[in-house]
Parts: sequence; structure tokens; C-alpha cells
Amino acid sequence: SGSVLKGAEGAEGAEGAEGAEGAEGAHRKMC
Repeated sequence: SGSVLKGAEGAEGAEGAEGAEGAEGAHRKMC
């Protein structure tokens, strides 16, 4: 549950590209 939120925060961080990819990866694993 927290992985998605952390991914969103990561996207807003300095490395937005990696954060976005991490968020998608976490979402895929959850679904």
C-alpha cells in the first residue's frame, strides 16, 4: 500500500523519471 505513495513522492523528487518507473513497477506487482 505504501509503495504506491512512496513512488508518487519519488516522482516529485529529483529523479522523477526513476520514481515514475518505480511507481509503475510497484503497481504492477500489486495487481
